[in-house]
Amino acid sequence: MFDLRGNNLSEIDGVTLFGLVNLIYNNYTFEWWYYILSVDNLKSLVDECDEDGRTLTWKKLNLSLINLSSIKGSQLAILLKCSPELKHLDMSNCHLSGSIIKDVLNECNKKYVVLKPGLLDLKGNNLSDIDGVTLFRLVDLNCMNCFTFKWNYYSLSVDNLKGLIDTCYEHGGMLKWERLDLSGLNLSSIEGSKLACLLKFSPELKHLDMSNCHLSGSIIKDLLNEIQLKDQN
Repeated sequence: MFDLRGNNLSEIDGVTLFGLVNLIYNNYTFEWWYYILSVDNLKSLVDECDEDGRTLTWKKLNLSLINLSSIKGSQLAILLKCSPELKHLDMSNCHLSGSIIKDVLNECNKKYVVLKPGLLDLKGNNLSDIDGVTLFRLVDLNCMNCFTFKWNYYSLSVDNLKGLIDTCYEHGGMLKWERLDLSGLNLSSIEGSKLACLLKFSPELKHLDMSNCHLSGSIIKDLLNEIQLKDQN
């Protein structure tokens, strides 16, 4: 009915924004930047839904390039709870941190919000402060055997990889990815045994890209030796 793209609606209140979303964006992607909306508008919308228990009917929401560094994980969890039909939430390049994502996942658990596989797009955010347990949950949520997990998309380091492997070792978790891209990551400090554990905990992995990773012959030797030992056991 309405096409309001290209208008500056940044002064809109939460009640009106709620009405706008449910009036015209049931089957389309709601592009936040089309209306010059900010993180404050998002917070107002979330508060409106939280106070009145209202439900948003959008199926796709694009928040990419919006600075979400000031938002709380609990607010994003409320957004997800109030959006039961949401299939894709693009939060790429939004200045999100690993700690915010940890809070989102924890709050979703508390609110019994089940996140659909592939729902969150977090590319372009620096998640280097993420812990191993949260990273495991994120991998499990985003991969589901449907695309290549690119390490550099999230500014992750070799320490994050070690933390993920340690989490799998301690909790016996299995990673569901089929393709993992570590290219360009400095792996000179990693042990061959760690890489062997990564392979062990990735039973469905078909391709592991470790090109240009500063690996040495001794690391590869240790890796192959560890694989042989695990095969023998």
